[in-house]
Amino acid sequence: MNNSKLNVWLLDPAQLTPYYNVTLADALVQTGCNVRYIASPYLYDTNLSYSDRFKIDYLYFKGLHNPKLIRYPNLRRILRGISYPLGHLQLIRQLRQNRPDILHIQWSRVPHVDYRLVKAARDLGIAVIHTVHDVIPSYAPNASTRPLERVFSLANALILHTQTNRTEFHKQYPTINLERTHVIPLINAHYMATPDNVTQTLAREQLNLPLSVPIFLFFGAIRPYKGVDLLIAAFNEARKTMPELHLMIAGKPDTPEDQAILEIGRRSPNIHVTSGFVPYEAMWQYYIAADIVVLPYRSITQSAALLSAMDFGKPVIVTNVGGLAETLDGNGWVIPPNDIDLLTNVIRDAANNRVQLEKMGHRSLQLIEQNHAPAVVAERTRKLYEQILAAHQ
Repeated sequence: MNNSKLNVWLLDPAQLTPYYNVTLADALVQTGCNVRYIASPYLYDTNLSYSDRFKIDYLYFKGLHNPKLIRYPNLRRILRGISYPLGHLQLIRQLRQNRPDILHIQWSRVPHVDYRLVKAARDLGIAVIHTVHDVIPSYAPNASTRPLERVFSLANALILHTQTNRTEFHKQYPTINLERTHVIPLINAHYMATPDNVTQTLAREQLNLPLSVPIFLFFGAIRPYKGVDLLIAAFNEARKTMPELHLMIAGKPDTPEDQAILEIGRRSPNIHVTSGFVPYEAMWQYYIAADIVVLPYRSITQSAALLSAMDFGKPVIVTNVGGLAETLDGNGWVIPPNDIDLLTNVIRDAANNRVQLEKMGHRSLQLIEQNHAPAVVAERTRKLYEQILAAHQ
């Protein structure tokens, strides 16, 4: 490859991972890429900021940008489903007019429609990179993966976030050549600075939490596979012998069933529930107020919430699913999923081990800098682009 700038179009039509996307786009620019980010407005966080170093185009869901539509999720889902192919058609026209070097796709949520987009790009001679954030889609875990396999089979290269994810991917999609999959860690998207002179005491005061007790945190969307019901049960059991423990749960429930789980937590002693989307600029309060972050997932491929916890210097308790244990690299508690008794014991053990918590917190920060810093991930991503283009020519 010569030293000319690579033209990269980064695509996430539904803005499923906005903080990841904008962090990656900005970091790629700083490696020397020209980046165009193609998406739709993110209605949940109106304060989401974008760097002026890359271009952003809202090609998708035009006319559906009114935040009031969030109140009507079923209607919004139907309208988005109808307009989604129209966005693809517009993108294909633009691909024909201004061919980028790379089309980097983040998600395929409608694979039978996405297949046509990827095929059109490949027919135009454009290299396609696809990041596989979910090996098995968490939004439809029981659906056939055959439509996704057709999309993946067309891509020039596929990015997985850990070696464990890569191994799981090839078990799930055995027809895809191993050489076309590449491991690049999940980027740490904590790009919004925490206010100066923040302390745990201040964070706890702002959240109306007690100042000198062990506090655990679950942060993220409330969905069945996240295991929040297991955490509530284990925490309530742990409190029988350690009544001083407290737990924060902060996140937006997906369904009435998820909301019902939060109501159980809300009625439990010492559980503090924030039900709803937490804006990015408010995240710091929860993480800094906490001593330990708990992510008791039943299943997942990788977790941005885990990286956020580590980036805030927190020790973590996770289940041995997806790439979580590999990401922790021995720094934290890793337990089997769905084991309430073991989770109860680990909660007690963690609360009793202040010296170990401090050491784990320092190591968390080191792992973020080594493996997940934007500059590190972007450089590895650019090298993959160059490798694919060299083979593509």
